[in-house]
Amino acid sequence: MIINIYGVKDGWYLQSVVDAIMKYSDKSIEKRFIHYKDPIVYPDGINFFCNMGIYEIYLRNKVPPAIRDVILTTHIERWRPWNIRSKRLYYLPVTLIAFCRRWYDFFVRHGIHPVDIAIPGVDEEFFNIEPDKTKKDKKTIALISRLQLSGRKGGEWFKPLLKKIGKDFKWLIIGDLWESLLENQFFKNYDITYIKTPPKQEYYNLFRTFDIFLSLSKIEGGPMPLIESMAAGVVPVVSDTGFANEVIKEGESGFVYPVGNLRKLVKILEFLKDKDINGYKQKAKQDAKPYTWKNFVLTIIAVISDVNKKLGQK
Repeated sequence: MIINIYGVKDGWYLQSVVDAIMKYSDKSIEKRFIHYKDPIVYPDGINFFCNMGIYEIYLRNKVPPAIRDVILTTHIERWRPWNIRSKRLYYLPVTLIAFCRRWYDFFVRHGIHPVDIAIPGVDEEFFNIEPDKTKKDKKTIALISRLQLSGRKGGEWFKPLLKKIGKDFKWLIIGDLWESLLENQFFKNYDITYIKTPPKQEYYNLFRTFDIFLSLSKIEGGPMPLIESMAAGVVPVVSDTGFANEVIKEGESGFVYPVGNLRKLVKILEFLKDKDINGYKQKAKQDAKPYTWKNFVLTIIAVISDVNKKLGQK
């Protein structure tokens, strides 16, 4: 069996998908990596695309969509209503894999039928991180994301959140584009550390330094740092997006609040502020165990193998 993998090499999440398939799929499978910007179309094999955006670029090669085109659908960026162009892609005669149950159900409600769900995994190094049990004067909350220009990461809620509870915690922000927000004088009044793009080993080590992972997002496929944090023994407090409710046992291994509901979010953080959270940390680590890259690849390869059999390819 041949898999043509269309993806990226940018060091972020989509590269991890490519690397995982390369590492954990059977050695008997021939794998061809194609950078998504390269106009390469192979006549044989099953095509795998790391997200719908990459598939859209592939179609510019004037090739017809086909069942052999297997696409991992992460999330829809433009929301209510869909962007006409983006919406069309999901109705093409292709093979879709949903990122989580929430998006799978969304697609089905709109007459789109993914063949499976594949929640991604995390690097094994995260499971080797032991939670810090030292009692601190203030717990540290981390936000980990690229601050998207679309606003879907919920950056607009960070300032009002700090006004309500910012002095009670230390804050760590990891990811691109936050500097444009943090340069505002307002944020100098709070204990905020900003690290733009740490090297991989430093990224792992940073998970030893914070207690709570916070997501303010409006739309997510994941977010992936949610599972990374849980695997490292960090308590997640996240908006109800993506796979949050699938991977978290509410009130046991983390907390989920309605998108944009600052009152509920503040209530959760006030509850955790002076509480011994070591039990939550251990439960978070336990609940992250199924989410390995090996398990993710097993699902992806099973779908690809099924498509390959239907098409009668070698």
